[in-house]
Amino acid sequence: WDIILSGHYDEPLPYTYFYGFGNETKKDDKKYDQNYYRTRYTSRGFTFGIARDFWKRSSFQIEAKYDNNENQEESGSTIFTENTFIGTDKVRLIEGRTSLDLDFRDHPDLPTSGTKIYAEYSNGFVTNLDYNNYGKLLILGEAYISFPSLLPITLGIRGGGGKSFGKIPFYEQFNLGQN
Repeated sequence: WDIILSGHYDEPLPYTYFYGFGNETKKDDKKYDQNYYRTRYTSRGFTFGIARDFWKRSSFQIEAKYDNNENQEESGSTIFTENTFIGTDKVRLIEGRTSLDLDFRDHPDLPTSGTKIYAEYSNGFVTNLDYNNYGKLLILGEAYISFPSLLPITLGIRGGGGKSFGKIPFYEQFNLGQN
C-alpha cells in the first residue's frame, strides 16, 4: 500500500471558461469578447489517501479531499449574475473518492490488444451550504484488437459514461474531454 498526500494553491484555478450546462447552451461571441463566460477562482486544498498497485498496471485508490474555493471575478454582467449555479461564491468542499483501474492492455501508450476498465465514485459535501450532499459515478472502458497483415491494423473502441446526483459546483461537474 502507498500513501497519497498532495496539496494545491491555485490563483487562479485552471478552470477558465464556463458556458453553461447541456447541449442547448449557446455561445455568444460578443459576450465572449466581454469576458461574459470567464471564471477566476482562488483554490486551496489538500488530499490524502491510500493506493494499491497490483497485477501489471492496475490500481485501487481511496482518497479524501478538502477544497476551499473563492470567486475572484468582479460582479458585473456575467453568466453567473444571470443564472443560478452552485459554486459561484465561496465554496468549501469535503469529498471522498474511490477508484478501481483494471488495465489488461499490452502497452499503456499505444496498445495493440487488451482491455481497460476504470470506475470511480465520489461523494462530497458543500460544507458552507448546509452540507449539501452530492455524488458522481464514472465508468470508462477501452478494448483493442489487432489484425496481422502486411500492414498491421489495430481496432480500438473507447466508451464511458457518468451519473451524478445532488447539487454539485459547476467546476466539479462532468464535462467533455475530462478523461
